[in-house]
Amino acid sequence: MAKWYQNAVINGEVMPAQRRNDTSQRRWAELLEPLIPPDGNGRLFVDLGCNAGYYLREASQLGYTTLGVEKESAYHEHAKYWEAQEPRGVRVEFGDINDYDVPANYLTVIANVHYWLTPEQVDKLVAKLRRVSMHVLIVSRNKPDKRHLSDCSELTLCQTFDGWEYLDRCDTEKHFSVIYKNTDLVEFDTANLFNIQAFTRSTQFLSAWREYIDLVISRRRYNLNHTSYYKYTQWRGWRNQNAHLRRLRRIILLAERDGISKPLEVHPNGLIIDGNHRLIIAEKLGIKKVICKLSSI
Repeated sequence: MAKWYQNAVINGEVMPAQRRNDTSQRRWAELLEPLIPPDGNGRLFVDLGCNAGYYLREASQLGYTTLGVEKESAYHEHAKYWEAQEPRGVRVEFGDINDYDVPANYLTVIANVHYWLTPEQVDKLVAKLRRVSMHVLIVSRNKPDKRHLSDCSELTLCQTFDGWEYLDRCDTEKHFSVIYKNTDLVEFDTANLFNIQAFTRSTQFLSAWREYIDLVISRRRYNLNHTSYYKYTQWRGWRNQNAHLRRLRRIILLAERDGISKPLEVHPNGLIIDGNHRLIIAEKLGIKKVICKLSSI
């Protein structure tokens, strides 16, 4: 097995490491953990360029649901091996962070990765995160390296995250970390948001949709055309019902794995403009918090 970039001790065995002094444990303790809310409460924590998943594993201990993305095959194999040997519910996807469809999440970590992207790639990535991430935590270097593709300074980060709210910073001799809050997104308590929606008075829609969610997550076999929700969509005169229900089935299964992957769009008073189905999925699956985009309409 190739040498590990992130330090790992698995079942008492120290993995062969590239680094000895500037350890993953030290970076987590000094640069990440002080900026991360300790009450994960099932919220999604995403690490882009996660390597072997050290930070994901630590975040899982704080109660977060965790998802990592890694494009280097050796490091992805390290992450899979570590999780197989010492399971913590960590999931690491093999892929390029420039192309990955990041789901709605409470916190995205980009640790010592952004300066290996071009400025155009950084801007595109941050624009993507503006649509789905409540917070972004960046770990960067105090001194640039001539091999870097982008500037690593905090001044450049402030310009890149223009319009985000600066929350806090940590420093070490070699690195610094900054956390930003997305001013476009808010977090609602699922139960409170659910209870004020008009659909709670619609027994036909609500009961039929809940029944369909139950069928999907139970993995029971069923005839799509015989479900109550199919009959409801038929009564409403919807077209392409089968394709519509198959798409909703995928949304349910993704929510079961990652939570609600697209922010709900709501009025400032909490009434939903787009996302009734997703809110009911969240309520049904016991997801305690949902991320929403406030509409100015």
